[in-house]
Amino acid sequence: MSTEENKELVRHAFERVNKEKNIIAFFDICDSDYVEHYTDHDETLEQAQQLILSIPAVSEYSLTIDDLLGDGDKVVYRVTHRMTFQATGKKTQMTNTCIVRIANDKIVENWVSVDTLHVGQQLGVLLPTEEIWMQIMNSVN
Repeated sequence: MSTEENKELVRHAFERVNKEKNIIAFFDICDSDYVEHYTDHDETLEQAQQLILSIPAVSEYSLTIDDLLGDGDKVVYRVTHRMTFQATGKKTQMTNTCIVRIANDKIVENWVSVDTLHVGQQLGVLLPTEEIWMQIMNSVN
């Protein structure tokens, strides 16, 4: 596939996710040997799907493709997820920046960077960034 075809594959997957309001639909374009790479561990396709399925019920879900860049067999995307957690009514947004590698019309690898700090702050389970940095700086002095 060309770089443009690879970008279109990813764009189409996210358009489907947005239309169906179902993040799990993204995995339909992933190879059965798909690996999701995080900074501290890797996950198989099944593990990645289970992680998504473990997210509590949300409503008002939407996804925006902020950036979509390609180079050969890799596509870099930055997307923003917006949702409301049904149990609490809390609205949140989360940005992911990922690099995917595509082979044979399927995503085979995904290097994931998720803004979990910001999500935790929005939900009130983590301190604001400035306070976290102050604690870090105070602990090293």
